[in-house]
Amino acid sequence: MTNARKILIAALVVIVLPLLALAALPFLLNGNSFRPTLQAQMEQRLHSPVTVGDIQLKTFPLALRISDLLIGQPAGIVTKLPFVEAKEVFIAVDLWPLLRKEVVINAVRLKSPRIELVRGQAGAWNYETGTQTGGQTASSGTLTLDHLTIEDGQTALEDQKAGKPRDVYEHIDLDLKGLGPDRRGSLTGKVRLDTMAAVLKIQSDFETGPAVSAKGNLTLTSDRSKDPLNVTYDVRRANATSPVIIQQLDAKIGSLSASATGSVDTQTTPSPLQIHAKTASAPIADLMRLAALYGAKSPADLKIDGNLQADVQITGTTDKPLLAGKIEATKAQITARELAEPVRASELLVNFTPESATTQPFTIETGSTRLAAQATISGYSGDKPRMNATIQTSGARVEELLRMASAYGVKPAGLNGTGAINLDMKFSQSGKTVSYSGSGALQNVSLTSPDLPKALTVAIAAIKFSDDRIVLDNLQAGMSAMHLTGSLSVKDFARPDLQFNLHIDQVNVDEVSQMTAPAGKTDKGAVKQPRGGSLDRITAKGAIAIDKVLYQQTTLTNLKATLDLANGVLKLDPVTAGIFGGQEAGAITADLRQASPPFTVRVKLTNVDSNQLLSATSSVKNIVSGPLSGNFDLRFISKENQNVATTLNGVAQMQMGPGRIAGVQILNELASIGRFMGYTNKQEAYTNINKVSGSLNIQNGVATTNDLLVDLGGGTLAGAGTMGLVDQTLKLRVTATLTKEYTQKNGFGQAGGLLSTVLSNQKGDLVVPAIVSGTFAQPKFVPDAEQMAKLKLSGLFGAGGSGVKGLINSLTGKPPDSNATPGDATPQGAVNDLLNQFRKKDKKKD
Repeated sequence: MTNARKILIAALVVIVLPLLALAALPFLLNGNSFRPTLQAQMEQRLHSPVTVGDIQLKTFPLALRISDLLIGQPAGIVTKLPFVEAKEVFIAVDLWPLLRKEVVINAVRLKSPRIELVRGQAGAWNYETGTQTGGQTASSGTLTLDHLTIEDGQTALEDQKAGKPRDVYEHIDLDLKGLGPDRRGSLTGKVRLDTMAAVLKIQSDFETGPAVSAKGNLTLTSDRSKDPLNVTYDVRRANATSPVIIQQLDAKIGSLSASATGSVDTQTTPSPLQIHAKTASAPIADLMRLAALYGAKSPADLKIDGNLQADVQITGTTDKPLLAGKIEATKAQITARELAEPVRASELLVNFTPESATTQPFTIETGSTRLAAQATISGYSGDKPRMNATIQTSGARVEELLRMASAYGVKPAGLNGTGAINLDMKFSQSGKTVSYSGSGALQNVSLTSPDLPKALTVAIAAIKFSDDRIVLDNLQAGMSAMHLTGSLSVKDFARPDLQFNLHIDQVNVDEVSQMTAPAGKTDKGAVKQPRGGSLDRITAKGAIAIDKVLYQQTTLTNLKATLDLANGVLKLDPVTAGIFGGQEAGAITADLRQASPPFTVRVKLTNVDSNQLLSATSSVKNIVSGPLSGNFDLRFISKENQNVATTLNGVAQMQMGPGRIAGVQILNELASIGRFMGYTNKQEAYTNINKVSGSLNIQNGVATTNDLLVDLGGGTLAGAGTMGLVDQTLKLRVTATLTKEYTQKNGFGQAGGLLSTVLSNQKGDLVVPAIVSGTFAQPKFVPDAEQMAKLKLSGLFGAGGSGVKGLINSLTGKPPDSNATPGDATPQGAVNDLLNQFRKKDKKKD
C-alpha cells in the first residue's frame, strides 16, 4: 500500500466517521431526554416559567427542535399574555457537551413567534433578566445570545410605566448577532407597518459595554411610491448614566432632506433634549406627497406650491419641547377643483423662543378678499399656553372666506354662502377662557347648509367683540317665511351659550323640529336622519316676542316669553299668547332631544273658542262651542300627522259658556225618557247652554269627570263618567233637574213616566236620571233604571222629609230639618248631594 493511499484512507476515516456518528445521533439520543435540563436551564437564565413541548434532535446543522415553547413573564410584569409563545423553535447546540447530556446554546431560531415586550411599572423591561451562554456569566439584567433569528413573527410593545397603549407589529423578520453586554453585534431585519402601508427595513452595527454605539440606516418603503425614505444614523453613549449623543441623523426622500444633531438624556423621564434640526428649502408640494405616502389624508386634487425651510434648536423635554429659531414658508399657493380661484399666502415667518412662538404679520387672499392676521403663542410648552391674535378684513366676500376655510381644511361640510363682511378684531385664549375686542359688520349674507332646512339670510348686523362674547346688534335676519330682528350674543363656539332679545314675525314649529330632531326611527320604522347638530351642547336664554306661532292646527298670536334652553330642554316661562280668540298665560316645556318631543303645558286659559281648540287638538270637531276658561296642567307627545289628544294626559279645571252643544237637543231626549204629554219636539239639532263646568282627569286621551255640570237656564244636567277625546265615545251617568217654571215654559205636560223614569217634589221640580252613551256627534239618552230604583228605595217620600231635600237627608243620614218647608231644597244643590251619595254606593258595590 502506497503512502498516498494510506493518507487517503486516513482522511476518509477522519471525515466520514464523524459524519456517520453525527447522522446516528438521533437514533442514539432521545431529544425529550434533554427536556428537564433544558427547561431548568432556561428558567434559571430567564427568571421566568418555561414550558417545553416535544423535543427532537436534528442534524446538519446540529439543533434541538422544540414544539410548543411557552415562556411566561418574569416577576414584576403584570399581563395576561406570555413573554414568548412559539409553535416551532430550533436551538443550535454544541456536540461534545450534548454527548455528556449537557445543553450549550449557540443560537435560537423562532418560527412565527408571538413576543410581548413589556415595560413594568418599576421601569424594567421583561427581557432584562440574568442568563448564561457558553459557560460564561452575563451581567444580571440583560439577555445574552450569540445569534437570534425570528421568521414571520409578531411583536407587541407595551410601556406600562409611561401609560402608553399596546402596539402590535406583524410580519417581522429579524437576524440579530451578538446580543448581550460588552459585545459587538449586528442587526438586520424588516417589519410590515400596515397602518402606513409600508415596509421598514433596518441594518445596524452596534457595540455594547460601558460605551454603547449604533450606526446604520433605516429604509421605509411605501406601497405607493418608488422613492424610499432613507434615514442614516450614528448614535453613541459614553456610559450607562450619560446622555445619548446624536452624531448623525439624516433623512432623505427624493429631493427632500433634513438633518439633526444633539443629545437625548434617556436616564430621565421625560427625557431632556438638546437637538439642532434643520432642513434646506424644500418644496411644499413634495412634503405633501411625502405625507400622503405615509397615511396623511387630503383631497386628491389639492395642490400646494411654495417652499418651506426650518432651522431650530430644540431643548426642554420629550413631552414639553422648547424651540428657538425659525420656520419660514414662502410663495405658498393652494389650488383645488372646488376653489374657483387659488388661495395665496404671503411669506409666513414663525419665530420661536423657549417662551413664545410669534408670526410676523401675514396675509391670505383669494379673488378680491384679503385677510390680514398676526398671532403669538406664549408659554406653548406649559399647561396653560396663551394665544393672542389679530384679524382684519374690509369688504370681504363670504364665499371667498369660505374658500379660504376650505383650503385650510376648516370649512364645515356643505356650508356655502354669499355676502360681505368687515372685521377688525383681537382675541386671546388661555385654556378654555377666550376674550374678544373689536368690531365688524355683516351685509346681505346668505348661508346654506345640510343642517339648515332653508337658507339663512342676514340683511344687516353690527358685530361687537366684547370680553368673552361676540354680539350681533341691529340684527335683521330670516329663514324661509321667518324674519327676526333684535340682538344676539354667542359665547364658546364649542358649546355655544346664547343670549338674546328677539322679535320674530312667524315661527313654524314643524320646520324648527326638522332642524333639531335627533337621528332615530320614524313611526313607520324607517331611519330618520337628523337635520341639525345636537342641542345637548347648546344653552340659550333671553326674551322673545313672536307675532305668530304655527303648530299643526294651532296658531298662537302675539307670543311673549322668557326662553331658556339647556341640555336640549326648551322652557317658555312665563309665556303669554293669544289662542283661538282668547288668551293663555303660564309655562310650556318641550324636550327637543326626542324625535317626537314631549310637551308639558301649565297654563290658564281665558275666553278661548272651545270649538277651535277641540277641533285642533282632538277628534271632537264642531260639537261644543262657547268661550272656555280654566286652569290646565297637561302633557302630550308631538308626533307628525297625529292630533294631540292621542297622547294627552293631565288635569283640567274648566268652565265654558254661554254656548251650545251640537248634534243633540237635550230637552227632546229628556221628554222622551219622561214621556211628557203635550210636549212638541224642538226642531233645532243643538242645545243652548248657559254654562258648563267641571274637573277632568285625562289619561291617554280619555277624560274622566265626577263633577260635570251643565246649566240649561232653568234646568241643570249633572254627570259623572268618561269622554273619549280620540274616539269621541261617551259613558256618562247624568241626572237632570228641571224647575216647574222651566218645564211649563218649554211645554212639558204631565209626565207619563212619573215614578218610573221621573221623580217630582211638591214644588213641581222634576228629576230625570239617564245614561248617555254613543259619541259626541251622536249621543244616546236612555233611562237609568238602576239609579231610579235607588231613588225610590232611599225614601224620597219617607219620614225624613219630602221632596228632593228629604231624599238627600235620607241618603246622607241627616236628621229632618224641623224648620224646613216642603220642597225648599234647591235643585242644583240637592242633585249634587244626590250624585255624591250615588258615587259612594257605587264604590261600595264595586
